[in-house]
Amino acid sequence: MSENATPRRSRESTRAAWSERLTRFESFGLSVLDFCRAEAVSGQSFYYWRRELAGPDAAPPTIPDFLPVRITVAAAPVELVLPGGATLRLSPGCDLSFVRSLVAALAGGSAVKLWYCPSPVDMRLGFDGLYALVTNRLNADPLSGHLFIFRNKASDRLKVLYWGGHGLCLWCQRLEAGRYHFPDAADATGAVELSAGAFQMVLDGIDLSRVERFKRFELPEKALPAG
Repeated sequence: MSENATPRRSRESTRAAWSERLTRFESFGLSVLDFCRAEAVSGQSFYYWRRELAGPDAAPPTIPDFLPVRITVAAAPVELVLPGGATLRLSPGCDLSFVRSLVAALAGGSAVKLWYCPSPVDMRLGFDGLYALVTNRLNADPLSGHLFIFRNKASDRLKVLYWGGHGLCLWCQRLEAGRYHFPDAADATGAVELSAGAFQMVLDGIDLSRVERFKRFELPEKALPAG
């Protein structure tokens, strides 16, 4: 027997053992790291024998194709909790200038007022038509920075006209179900001042005529200093 017979048989047995081992690897579905741990072999030996058994003409391992994935995050309303405790719910895509004006009114201590026109108006009116209503029917200044609120006869649509600093702004909303419940007005020809909280409740679907308001302590108004 030649001296090289034993090493040759040893290499052939090792080759056969690794061939069986790689066959098990393909059937197990484990990662290379987990498989090497289970078989008590090194990763270096694994890759060596996989290349060795594949042969010089073997095709390189295929890389799976990746499909483009588009992740769409559903737009959700945003809630702003103001220092006074009021909560403002903003729908996606709302007008930022209207948000600034409404936040100023809700935060308190602001000169911004909310004036509601109790008589229904034609919702086809735009900037000029509502500007004329504010001037002639409500006897107010559309450029004052206050919010002027209008509704249609069915009370399921709103328009709010206000001055945004560089021009008139118009915020609109249409209900898909239900209606707005504004407080009753003794004089339908004038304007009714709404508090920021009352307007928020109207937007939230609360009937103000059924809301009972309890007495709260208020500091007396201080007279302005003379001179």
